[in-house]
Amino acid sequence: MKDLKELIGYLIISLILLIFLFISEFNYLKIGILILFLGTTFYFFYSLYKIKHETKEEKLDIKNIFEDILSSIELPIVFYDDKLKILYYNPSFEKFCELKENFIGKTLETWITKNPSYFKLSLIFFPSISGDNLKLLQKEPYEKIEVSAKNKIFLYIVTKKLRFLDSYINMKVVIDRSEIILIEKEEKEFLDLLSHHLKTPLNQIKWLLESVDKEKLDMPEMIDDALLILNKTLILTESIVTLAQLERKGLKLNIQENDIEEILNSCLGLFKKDIEDKELKVNIVIDERVKKIPFDKNVVFLIIHPILQNAVEYNKEGGYINIEVNKIEDKAYAEIKIEDTGIGMEEEEKENLFKKYFRGGRAKEIKPTGLGLGMYSVKKLCDIHKIDIKFESEKNVGTRFYLYIPLTKEIYL
Repeated sequence: MKDLKELIGYLIISLILLIFLFISEFNYLKIGILILFLGTTFYFFYSLYKIKHETKEEKLDIKNIFEDILSSIELPIVFYDDKLKILYYNPSFEKFCELKENFIGKTLETWITKNPSYFKLSLIFFPSISGDNLKLLQKEPYEKIEVSAKNKIFLYIVTKKLRFLDSYINMKVVIDRSEIILIEKEEKEFLDLLSHHLKTPLNQIKWLLESVDKEKLDMPEMIDDALLILNKTLILTESIVTLAQLERKGLKLNIQENDIEEILNSCLGLFKKDIEDKELKVNIVIDERVKKIPFDKNVVFLIIHPILQNAVEYNKEGGYINIEVNKIEDKAYAEIKIEDTGIGMEEEEKENLFKKYFRGGRAKEIKPTGLGLGMYSVKKLCDIHKIDIKFESEKNVGTRFYLYIPLTKEIYL
């Protein structure tokens, strides 16, 4: 009776783990769940075998049942002993390795690394010989390595020793990341191409316009307007490229000591004409203790720019923009407060402010052509730069943004 209760317990655990395998997205946790599932299933059938044997009832065909379970798993899985003798592999492993013959019962040796037909098999069992790059990612409770070859195959290989009956066997689970890595490479190449083909000609036109002697022109303001449009286009291009890099986790920070006043003035300079047209009053107060602080100049510019852009575009005629930069006492942070007298937000809009493509109803009325990426990008960039962002907003009264920037470089390590 005790053995039967234990058997039922192992069966329930196996079923629960199996459910997790099929209902959750694949991630590192799922690797652990898969290994636990296989180990528990082994022990379940072993216990079942013992009960049937002791009671002299008809034995179940353990091998066939276990093979049926492994056949339903899409990940390539192989079992082998300490001498590299193949004990079993599932159909996914056979398909992935493109095996033309049956390897069950055969002992693998380094000769397979010299046969192109067995390249993937040799990459799994002899990665230091067949792979171009090899990296140990984890050693306990199971070994996990990252291996790549021929610049087109990228694998995670998980190895675990399992107890079965009165001995141990080894198991390998193969996670093919080739398609994901190649897509990421294509995206990077596309972004580099986009950046080159947009930013390069725009910068060339900007240089030519800046070289023109405006005093000899009848309408020098046309040059200023053209430069303003070019600068805004360059910033939009930079924002799109940076956001794309961020979403594929390819953005690296360059933390240097920079002048925050310079960043604020650079952003405001792009809205000079709009500020004058709306007769907005802009006030900047900066605590000298935090005038120069460590941050990524490009990233912080792309954070502040959309906030100030909204403060200008959605402000009322004759309104004001108040900017304060202060040192937070007893904390290694600087606070940047940007306050405006604009349209503000409805209560139900606040929770969606940082969502992708979201734009408030009144904002759409004032500027129908917006992309809805500005504040989404701001939040993403704040997260990677470890900047805490908060805001307060009241309809028809205005909005206040608070940015809390770390004052120590060590926080980015």
